[in-house]
Amino acid sequence: MVSATVSPPWTYTLQLPQDPRAPGVARATLRSVLRVHGMRELTENAELLASELVTNAYLYSSGPYSLRLRDAGAAGSG
Repeated sequence: MVSATVSPPWTYTLQLPQDPRAPGVARATLRSVLRVHGMRELTENAELLASELVTNAYLYSSGPYSLRLRDAGAAGSG
């Protein structure tokens, strides 16, 4: 008998206020999510990209914004 663990796709949406601390919160959350899902090898690049996006949202928007993280690995397999 073969045993398998099925892991459903995951999505996290981080709602961020118009606050200068938001990029740091986004980076810390991203690191935690990637660690929990066993994707530590993506941390450096993902953190750089998220930091740029969230910093620009803070600098050039006047209200709250969000960062969405999702598992895209399963979408391309099969």
